[in-house]
Formats: sequence, structure tokens, C-alpha cells
Amino acid sequence: MRTTIVRRLAIVGSVAVAVAAQAGAGPAATHGASAVQLRAWLGAQGNVPRAGTGVFVAKLQARTLKWSLAHRRVGTTVVARLRVGTGSATRIAATLCAPCPSSSRGQRVLSATTARAVATGRAYVDVQARGSTRAIHGRVVAASAPTIRILSPEAGATITLPGEISYNVEGVSVETTDLHLLVYVAGVEAQTVDLKLGAQAGSVALPDAKDAFLVGHHDLTFQLATAQLVPLPNPEAKVIVRDLTIQGRRGP
Repeated sequence: MRTTIVRRLAIVGSVAVAVAAQAGAGPAATHGASAVQLRAWLGAQGNVPRAGTGVFVAKLQARTLKWSLAHRRVGTTVVARLRVGTGSATRIAATLCAPCPSSSRGQRVLSATTARAVATGRAYVDVQARGSTRAIHGRVVAASAPTIRILSPEAGATITLPGEISYNVEGVSVETTDLHLLVYVAGVEAQTVDLKLGAQAGSVALPDAKDAFLVGHHDLTFQLATAQLVPLPNPEAKVIVRDLTIQGRRGP
């Protein structure tokens, strides 16, 4: 009799666990879903002179979209929207920001339908100037986050200009996208050195003559950017190397 009771309790317990697992299957699956890295290059449709440009980088975890956006020359007051669908049958699924400064970040919980569209390449980012037809667009596709690593100089080093910057880029093709590296004193973007990158990994020369503003004791920022000098907006595309001593050219 005692054995029978124990078995019945075991069966009841198993059923309870199974029911609980089924009840939590949706949230558990959502919580454990792997993140999808996303990217979109934004430009004008057709041959538009002096068209704006932009970059959208995001990560989709289940239905939560964490995004970063940078744009240039679209307008003074712009709105960014996420559209889903194909061809002319696209619809607005979410507003990302309104107004959007030149560099923005945010987070949105999407509907299940929109999340599926984003994850499967059926979504677009649309950045448009308010009160104008001026706009840039780009299809959202699965792609690794663009990442820059500065191999040298290391923190605390001394650089004599002209000096070499050793780097490694991951998640994006340097040659295909014509990437540049912007260098400036951390927190002071008004004066920037633009260095064109020629390969995924290598070194570029930090020049001397016109960049005396770099001389001194600084933290330097190294930022990936497009050929149109739009800084890639995701955190992995920027590195700050701290406590550098930068000297001008020695001798005549």
C-alpha cells in the first residue's frame, strides 16, 4: 500500500512538472532565444544628388530590438521608422526615434510578426526629414557587429608623430565598404584625423603636420566610419585608448 502511494505521488509530481513546463514553454523559449545581429546601410533611392547616408546596427533578442543609428545630410529634424514587407507592400511597424539626432540608440519590444520579419530580412529602416521628401532607406540583414580593435598603441604609451596605429577590424569587409578610421581626442570630435583603411588588419600612419592638436597627454578615440565619414553607431565600432603621451616630430 505504501509503495502504491509513493508511485501515485511520483506520477502526480511528474504531471505537475510537465504542466508547469508546458505553461512556461513560451516565456522560457523566448528568454533562451539566441540573439540575431543586424545591420543596414542607408542611402537614397535612385540617383539623388547630395543624398544623405546612414548606418543602422542592431541586436534582436526574441522580440526585443536594441538598435543604434547614425545619419548625415538628411535634414535638421528627422524621424526613423522600421518598415516590414516586400516591394511596394511595406508598412510602418515601429517608430524608432522622432526626432533623431545624428547619432541615436534605443530599444523597442516588437510584435511577434515584426520580429520575424526583421529576423528574416523582410524589414527596412527609413529615415526621413520632416516636412520633406528627403529620405534614406536600407534593408535590415543579419550581419555581425562591426568591431575595431586597436593593437597599438597600448594604454600609457608614448607616440611620436608621425606614428603607426595597428588595428584589426571584424564583422565587416573593409575593402567592400571602404571603411575609414577617425581619430580624435576623446570627447572632442570637432577636430578629427581621417585615416582610410586598406585591409582587415594592419597599420595606418597617424600624421604630424596638420594634427598638432593631438600633441600632449590625452585619451584618444578611434572610431570606424563610412567613406562619407558617418561614424558606425554601435559601441563595438569605437575604442578609447587612455593615458597616451603624443609628441610632435623630432628634429627639423
